[in-house]
Amino acid sequence: MKICIAVSEFNPFHNGHTEFLRQCRALTGADAVVCAMGGNFTQRGEIAIMEKRARARVALTQGADAVIELPTPIAVGNAERFAQGAIALFQGMKAELVLCCGSEIADSELLLSAARFFSREPKAYQAEIQSLLKQGEGLPKAREKALFAVNKSEFAPLLGSPNATLAVEYAKACLKKNIAFFTYQRTGSYHAETLPQKSAEISGSAIRKAVSEGKKHALAPYLPTETLNALLDTLPCVDQGLFCSLLAKSKRDLRALPDCTEGLENRIFTTLRESENFTDFLEKIKTKRYVLSRLKRISACALLGVETHVGTACQKRAPYLRVLGVKKGKEGILSALATAKAPLLTKRKDAEKLKGYAKKSFMADERAEAIFRQFDGENYPFFVKI
Repeated sequence: MKICIAVSEFNPFHNGHTEFLRQCRALTGADAVVCAMGGNFTQRGEIAIMEKRARARVALTQGADAVIELPTPIAVGNAERFAQGAIALFQGMKAELVLCCGSEIADSELLLSAARFFSREPKAYQAEIQSLLKQGEGLPKAREKALFAVNKSEFAPLLGSPNATLAVEYAKACLKKNIAFFTYQRTGSYHAETLPQKSAEISGSAIRKAVSEGKKHALAPYLPTETLNALLDTLPCVDQGLFCSLLAKSKRDLRALPDCTEGLENRIFTTLRESENFTDFLEKIKTKRYVLSRLKRISACALLGVETHVGTACQKRAPYLRVLGVKKGKEGILSALATAKAPLLTKRKDAEKLKGYAKKSFMADERAEAIFRQFDGENYPFFVKI
């Protein structure tokens, strides 16, 4: 069986994602498309706007054959952990594996070339980055400027495009695991907050903005009916929970969180006690070096109980494969998934056998699920079929 890995968040699932799944099948010629999808918290460290099984159900109606959940320590990880952890889910699987992703820059050879470079960064490049950081430059800009210093300017545009940056990380992971890599041209702006003319060019940011402004009705042309019906009327907000969970941490606790390095725990600890709320905290602590996405991921990890050692372990070896949904008639995919190195979870009882970092990861999944239940009040089955 030839399986196309489609890493995603679907936050929420929109018409652009329908095109994504179509491209996955068309470009790769795969027998099945399996989505590795983020759960109830996202890679930006924010709570999702639709429950994970509701999103999985829509994906199955729009072209996915099965949906498995990215374990929470991976789903709220930085780009490298997010990509490598997703690929780790499929380790050992007795199937031909390929991966497809969308990117603002869809030159597969350029992305693969960049992946080789960033997998083994020259010492001159690393030294230039450190020099720029000492001058007060933020890490993203320092990485970009350093490329010009080592005559690799052709890679610079990749670092300034969110999906292209993630595509490079997917390419790195694919090279390491000998998985074929495919990409296609993503259209529309990742950050655009206005509703576009073409429905497939809608962005998650525009959808979330419309919901926050009470304009959910305006989204009908851009969303599958199932998404529109499942969307809440207001955006879930856990800012108070994030703020309180950080306040409850000691400096030692903060130091144990992913990405809380370079003494950042001291800055967080002090700034928290000078802040009125979570928004005020973020405004006071963010810098060019400590960007919002990093700070939000740290906050999400504090709330969900994710520590660095668990995230690192999940990145290297998948803790489990939790099935969120499978299309009727495609149950044979479960047999393929069962050949992977990680245990397959299709019912809650399967999770009782988990130990060590896998058990801690599943507990984080459960916390995220319990938190989201406060907003939609739904009790979903362990996994869904359509």
